[in-house]
Amino acid sequence: MVRRIPVVDLHEDIAYHYVTGGNGVSKPLPFDMDIEGRDADIPKYLSGNVKLVFASIFPLMPTFNPKLASKIWSGYGGIETVCVNTGRAVKLNVLEQIKVYRRMASSYDRIMLVEERGDIDRILHTDSIGFLISIEGTEALDDTDDLELFYKLGVRSIQLTWNYDCRAAASCMSRRDYGLTGFGEEVVEEANRLGMLIDLSHASERTCIEAIEVSKLPVIVSHANVARVKPHPRNLSDKVLEKLESNGGIVGFTFIPSTIADKPSIDRFVDHVIYVYEHYSDDILALGTDYFGLIYSKPPEGLENISRITVLWDRLLEKGLSESSLEKLAYRNALRVLDMHAHLWK
Repeated sequence: MVRRIPVVDLHEDIAYHYVTGGNGVSKPLPFDMDIEGRDADIPKYLSGNVKLVFASIFPLMPTFNPKLASKIWSGYGGIETVCVNTGRAVKLNVLEQIKVYRRMASSYDRIMLVEERGDIDRILHTDSIGFLISIEGTEALDDTDDLELFYKLGVRSIQLTWNYDCRAAASCMSRRDYGLTGFGEEVVEEANRLGMLIDLSHASERTCIEAIEVSKLPVIVSHANVARVKPHPRNLSDKVLEKLESNGGIVGFTFIPSTIADKPSIDRFVDHVIYVYEHYSDDILALGTDYFGLIYSKPPEGLENISRITVLWDRLLEKGLSESSLEKLAYRNALRVLDMHAHLWK
């Protein structure tokens, strides 16, 4: 029997799918069609009982740069010549992708943007699917005042960095881990004031620790796995997991194959969840698939799209997760953290 557990997915690059013309994966056809080969769409969300998606904005633009590409993609199992550039029209790209999400909400009755206090309850008690707009990286911020501008446009989560050095913080790919900068500290403080979630995916270990120490609200790591299970620049050390537990934050376990295992599978993915479950609190557990962002790879077999998320439930229970912990992983922990921020929304 398929368990109908509500699902919150902390990271999907949906707008990127449309602004890149399908990104070479599947045609950018209407989102209310169940398209074979597409990571997610409205029919797949309904099949998987997905209630809320952190609809990410990946605003960096492709360019040819073999030297930088080899550094950026080195941990993802490929040799590339194309990478993404932080310097060209990033803010305009953010605005365009915000428009994509707002157009989707106005075009499809099922999709509702989550930007007001009562929106979370509304999606849970209706057939709506919530999109919470998040920005992947701070490159679009000229100063912290831009955070409030983006907030007024519906953004409710901000990731400090991607795989680049930036003004706010060192990334997991930085040559030297300089941690959180003065500007980065201001970003965290302003985000706390607005009730905007701070996302530490792609951040260095020192950045994670320092940002957690600064933040007065729980942080999220929207899409990452565990370094002790699979050493990888994108995965979290035990030091970070300990800090995350003390902060009340969460980690969204991700389907990025290279972060799971040399031979990724559902069972190897479950190993990451069980490690945190056994060594830390089940209050840390969450999901962050990174669908639409698995650009050069495929998710583990059996998890080809978001409708297949239900196959995880029995596998996790078989490996020792309790029913209550499974619900925390699927949606309760994410809603708890989100609720603490939503109380500040105007």
